[in-house]
Amino acid sequence: LTITNDGCTADQVLDLKIGSKITNVLTQINVSCKGDATGSVTITPSGGTGPYSILEEQTNLAAGDYTFTIVDANNCTATVDVTITEPDLLEAKLVGPILQEVCVGNEDGAFSIEVSGGNMPYSYSLDNRNGPFLKGELNQTIFDFTNLPGGKHIVYIKDATGCTDEIEVHMDDAVVLEPKSEVSYVCANNSAENFVTITIDASIKNSGDIDYALDSGEYQSSNVFVNVAPGRHTVTARHLRGCEQKTVPFTIDDIQPLTLVLSNGELNEIVATATGGSGVYQYTFDNEAYTVTNKFIIYKSGVYTVTVTDQNGCTATASMSFEYVDVCIPNYFTPNGDGINDEWGPDCTINYKNLTYTIFDRYGRIIAEYKLGQKWDGKYKGVELSSGDYWYVLKLNNNKDNREFVGHFTLYR
Repeated sequence: LTITNDGCTADQVLDLKIGSKITNVLTQINVSCKGDATGSVTITPSGGTGPYSILEEQTNLAAGDYTFTIVDANNCTATVDVTITEPDLLEAKLVGPILQEVCVGNEDGAFSIEVSGGNMPYSYSLDNRNGPFLKGELNQTIFDFTNLPGGKHIVYIKDATGCTDEIEVHMDDAVVLEPKSEVSYVCANNSAENFVTITIDASIKNSGDIDYALDSGEYQSSNVFVNVAPGRHTVTARHLRGCEQKTVPFTIDDIQPLTLVLSNGELNEIVATATGGSGVYQYTFDNEAYTVTNKFIIYKSGVYTVTVTDQNGCTATASMSFEYVDVCIPNYFTPNGDGINDEWGPDCTINYKNLTYTIFDRYGRIIAEYKLGQKWDGKYKGVELSSGDYWYVLKLNNNKDNREFVGHFTLYR
């Protein structure tokens, strides 16, 4: 510094001190997920004269350009330019065609997605937001999903920094056929015709989408098969989308024509023997009410007709002449213990379950009263009665034969 005064000069030495320039150490964290405000900047100033007016950490920063000014105690300033970056948006998209599950239960559907953006490597979870997440290869961007049922699926994606995305894939609902067979029989010309009707799941709204094949034969549009051969069979239902399912095997019975033969059974009994038909028979005897029994009792001689009907409505009729055997009443007995005619009672009465008879002596005194199957041994109150004639009154007590018999017989000793 030179000082001039009236031409005179003098030198003065001054000590000038200049402070150091403000510098800083910058720590920068960029945004981890596209669109988030997760960036941060940490500035550590040095130089100049502290303290400094800027905070050391700036947080919750979105992507962008920032300028921070540092002021020291002497109002010296320095600026810091920072650019916070963010990754490309993490997103997934469907690539390639969807392979649909054709038949429900096959689980043969498939699709693929492509993931981009974010930070690799990627992880994924199918249909479960909470994972577990499976990590892909380091540079893998295509992910395949196979063995899937039809319907909606959601793939959840995570990148290396925890950013997430999801994609919905709407697959067609698989075809539900579940064909079931119902076998029915009707009578035609005294023989059984069979019908096999196939029903499918109610989810199939358009029956025209289905056709049917018996035992892997040719397909037909009708779901009814007529006069299928006896034996074991299946029917395949086929949807126009290609789904095919078989019924549970079913059996067609070998039903022969219904026939009826009449023959003699026990005393005054007609036996009707039916063969063929459905095997579940009902009989009517001389136009009486139908019954499941095939044995009938007659109460007089004549020509009798029996008709049999099976569960399919087939009928067969047979007629035959039968001879009635009347009640047998002995006219004597010999209660002498020789095993021959030792008791007295009516015979040929097996069909009269409610019959009763009373025995009287010549004075009208009741000696005994009996029912079916019981016989008189010639005693009265344990005392043997003498030879002679005795009287009886026999009542059949049957709604089809209510006759009474009155007569006498002889006791011989």
